[in-house]
Amino acid sequence: NARQSPVIESFKATIAALRNLYASADGQGGNNEDRASELDAYLKAFVSRVLDEWVDLKLCKKASDNDLGAMVVRLTGDNIFKREGVMDKFFSVLCDDIVLRSSLGASQAGLNVDITDLGGSFIRHLVARFADPKDDMNKVNILARALAALHRSMVKVHFSSPEMFRPRPYFRLIVSLLYEYSKGREHREPLQLLTAFTTALHAMQPSRLPGFAMHWLELLSHKYFMPLLLAENGPKGWPMFQRLLTDLLVFLEPFLKQAKLTEPLRLLYKGTLRILLVLLHDFPEFLCEHHFALCDAIPTTCIQMRNLVLSAFPRNMRLPDPFTPNLKVDLLPESHVAPRVNAAYMQYLIAARPGSETNLKQDVDTYMKTLAPMSILTDLPAKMMRRLENGTSVPDSTVIHALVLYIGRVAADVRHSQEMQIQSQGLQQSTLPPIVQGGHMDMFMALAKGLNIEGRYILFNAMANQLRYPNAHTHLFSCVILAMFEKTGDESTKEVITRVLLERLIANRPHPWGLLITFIELIKNRRFDFWSHNFVHAAPEIERLFETVARSCSSSHGQGPGGGIMQDPRS
Repeated sequence: NARQSPVIESFKATIAALRNLYASADGQGGNNEDRASELDAYLKAFVSRVLDEWVDLKLCKKASDNDLGAMVVRLTGDNIFKREGVMDKFFSVLCDDIVLRSSLGASQAGLNVDITDLGGSFIRHLVARFADPKDDMNKVNILARALAALHRSMVKVHFSSPEMFRPRPYFRLIVSLLYEYSKGREHREPLQLLTAFTTALHAMQPSRLPGFAMHWLELLSHKYFMPLLLAENGPKGWPMFQRLLTDLLVFLEPFLKQAKLTEPLRLLYKGTLRILLVLLHDFPEFLCEHHFALCDAIPTTCIQMRNLVLSAFPRNMRLPDPFTPNLKVDLLPESHVAPRVNAAYMQYLIAARPGSETNLKQDVDTYMKTLAPMSILTDLPAKMMRRLENGTSVPDSTVIHALVLYIGRVAADVRHSQEMQIQSQGLQQSTLPPIVQGGHMDMFMALAKGLNIEGRYILFNAMANQLRYPNAHTHLFSCVILAMFEKTGDESTKEVITRVLLERLIANRPHPWGLLITFIELIKNRRFDFWSHNFVHAAPEIERLFETVARSCSSSHGQGPGGGIMQDPRS
C-alpha cells in the first residue's frame, strides 16, 4: 500500500513542516526580509528532499506506480501551493537543483542525463497534478510557468556568472519535457502545449542568450518540436515557427551583413542553411506562405539563403521548364492563381505615418481605384524613408517590401476581376488592358524615380522577392520589372535592375523559377536591347560574366558552365 511506504510517510512529514513554517510566517510579525529569507532557505531544502525522493522512487525497482502517484498527489494536493508566488518559486528552485545535480556524477560527456530526464518526468507529473484535469488551458498555463522558471534560471547564471554557464543541462531538460509531452499525447489540443514551448524558446532566443544559441538551434529543429509544429498541426503552427526562425535570422543579421563570422557563428549559419533545406524539401508550403517575413529578416548580402526561401513551391505542382523555347507564361493556368501569403506584413502599411492623415494602405487603395490624387505619387518616395537618431534619413526596407507586395496583390486582384468580367461577357482575352498598365505601374515608376540609389536597390529587390513559382504575383512582377527596364530613360535604374537579377543568378543553386524566366526574357528579347547598354561592357570581367550567364540560360535544360543554373530545388 502506498500509504504505508516509508518514503511516502517521511515525505508527508516534510510537507507538514513546510506548511507549518508558512503558517507561522502569517501569524508572526518581525522583519519581513528575514522571514522571506528563512522561507526561501527552507523551500530550497524542501525541493532538494522532494527531488531526492522522486529520484529514489524512479530508480528503485521495487517502487510501484502507486508510490509515484501518491508522492505527486501528496505534494500537489496541499493548499500551500495555492499561495501567491509559491508555485513559481518552487519551479525555479526545482530547475536550479536539477541543473546543479546534472553536473554531479556526470559521465565523460559532462552531463548526468538520468537526472535531467527524471527531472523532466517529474515536472510533467507536477503540471498534470497542479492543473484542473477538465481545463486544458490551465495545464498549458502551469507548463508555461515551469518553462518560465527554467528561463529565469538560465538568465540568472548566463549574466551573473557567464564563465559558469553550461547550456547542455538546460537543453537536455527541455528535450526531456518535449519527449514527455510528445509520447503522452494526453492533451486534447497539442498545439496549445507547443505554444508554451514556442513562447519559452522565443524568450530564450540567441539575441537574449547568446551562450545558448547552438543548443537553441538544435531545439528549433528537434524531431519532437519542428515536425509536430509544422506537420501535425498544419498551418496553425506555422506563424509560431516563423517567429522563431525570424529570431534566429535577426541574431545572425549584423554578423552576416559585415561578412565577419567566427567559427561558432559559421557553424550557426551552416545550421540555419540546413534547416532551410529541410523546410524546402519537407515543408515547402511553409516557406511559400511566410516568404515575406523571412526575406525581410535575411540581409541583402545573403543571396543564396534568400534564394533557398524563394525557390520553394507547392508539392503538388510541377514546374514548367523555364528554358522551353517560346514559353508563354501568361498561358500557364497557375499564372492566374494568387499565392497564399501570410498577412502579417499589413501591420507596416496600416500604421500611422507622421505628418500624414492617411496610412499607406489607404493611399494605395485610393489611387488604385481612382488614379488620383497625384499627390499620392509625389509623396510616396518620402514616406519610404525613416529618420535615424543622428537626424539623417534612410530607406525603410521593411516598409518598401510590404508596400511592393501589397501593390502587387491589389493589382493581381484587379487583373483577376477583369479576366472574370471578360470571360462572363464571352469576349476574347486580347481585349484585356496590358498587365503593366494601371495604378500599380504609376506607383512603381514614382518610387523608382523618387528614391535614391539605395532605395531603388531595395525596391527592385522587393520586386525580385516575388519572382517565385508560377502564380499571379510572379507573372505580374516579371512583367513589371521588364516593362520598367524598357520604359525608364535612366541608365542607372536599368543597371540596378540588372544587378538585382544577376547577383541572384550567379549565387549557388537553387534559383527561383520566376527569376530565371525573367532574366532569360530580358537578355533574349530584342525589344529590351539589353546588350547595347554601357554597363554590360563596363569592364572585361563584367562582360565575360554576362556572357557566361547568358550561355547558361541559353543551354538546353539549363546545362551550362559549372553544371547549369536550373535544378529542382528539392532534389
